[in-house]
Amino acid sequence: NYALVDEMDYETLVNQDQPLKLDEKAARNLFNLLNLDMENRVAGILTTGSNLGGTSAVTSKWDSSTAGTSDPFGDIATAKESIRSTTGMEANTIILGVEVYNALLRHADIIDRIKYVQRGVVTADLLAALFDVQNVYVGSSIINTGEENLSDSFSDVWGDDTIVAHFAQPETDGKNPSLMYGFRWTNPMFGTPMAVEAWDDPDHRNFANL
Repeated sequence: NYALVDEMDYETLVNQDQPLKLDEKAARNLFNLLNLDMENRVAGILTTGSNLGGTSAVTSKWDSSTAGTSDPFGDIATAKESIRSTTGMEANTIILGVEVYNALLRHADIIDRIKYVQRGVVTADLLAALFDVQNVYVGSSIINTGEENLSDSFSDVWGDDTIVAHFAQPETDGKNPSLMYGFRWTNPMFGTPMAVEAWDDPDHRNFANL
């Protein structure tokens, strides 16, 4: 189980203007931080090679915009074939770290394939069509790993990694092969995976906790 707390002093709460709704904003902020923490844990699992069926480094990184210096289409095709040949399942999803996505936006091989269609603008949906998968997701979240009250240290949650995988459809019963099934426990006291509680701080009499 994971939890976060926000502390608000009574003086601020009783003097706030109604539109501010500080308690609602605090709850929303805590909810977002808990989701970010979960995403960071998932990304850590998916980008650690020992947790997956196979990993490999591309021969040449895709951050060069010059044609012929790297081969994203060949690299993705190799990854997809590796999944098909070892599981019998077709890869249907690609997760790109934002650094990788930004490199593909200006990659000459990508631009060359779309220059005569639409507006020649690269998007995640267009990459899904080019790589022949159902979904391309871009991991753009950042996390601050700096210690409290010290300098910030921001980094991309998904780094410069690319995950090619087969994911079962959301309506599956859990029996279909898939990468990264996740299970979330619902506390019967709350009835939802996440809940908010408010209470008076026992250690600081002039504060309320959320």
